Amino acid sequence: MKKIFFLLLLYIGSHTLVKAQTYSSPALKEAVTKHKIVAILPFETRISYKIPDRRLDMELNANNEINLQQTVQSSLYNFLLDRSDKNTVEFQDIDKTNILLEKAAALNNLHQLTKEEIARILGVDAVISGKYEIEHRNQLNVSTKGGRGDSKSGDKKPAEQSTKLPEPTGLAATTITLHDASTGSLLWRYTVSTNDYEYSTKLLVDDLMKKTSKNFPYSSKK
Repeated sequence: MKKIFFLLLLYIGSHTLVKAQTYSSPALKEAVTKHKIVAILPFETRISYKIPDRRLDMELNANNEINLQQTVQSSLYNFLLDRSDKNTVEFQDIDKTNILLEKAAALNNLHQLTKEEIARILGVDAVISGKYEIEHRNQLNVSTKGGRGDSKSGDKKPAEQSTKLPEPTGLAATTITLHDASTGSLLWRYTVSTNDYEYSTKLLVDDLMKKTSKNFPYSSKK
């Protein structure tokens, strides 16, 4: 078992992140010293396919994108918590963040609000947001129509089936931004990507978020 686990880590490590870019505003250094509580928003997500399968259910794909928004949010939050002894700020619990956004009818309309407006809703000093994009070369699950209707009565509807396909391979990238609550200005942006992954979406998200969490500006130890 230990050998298998070691080989898995070695396999994942062989498909590491290939590109990372960081932007820091001249105002970043001073601004972060004033921040006490920072919120992490659900991510904007996009799942696409290099060669879309004719069986692809677009509604299912859209639901997967929605579910992925909070998966990425949760992954980044957890990695930052793991580094709590190195953080100079407190990160707002993401359950509280999402509840406050939902109460303000903002959870599904973040793109229509400024970062200052979002920060006021959440009562924080800064907000972290981001975009996660993934392009599969193949597909995880495709919703297909199966079965045939009764030739006599004609009242039977095709059954909904889920076809399990191999683990995905493809491209993935995430961009994470930090905005100041009082000015709404962009303080920091980090973009990281991989052009060749061959492991599950969850492992991929964790891999990207782990890399990101180590490069945050709220670290007392670089």
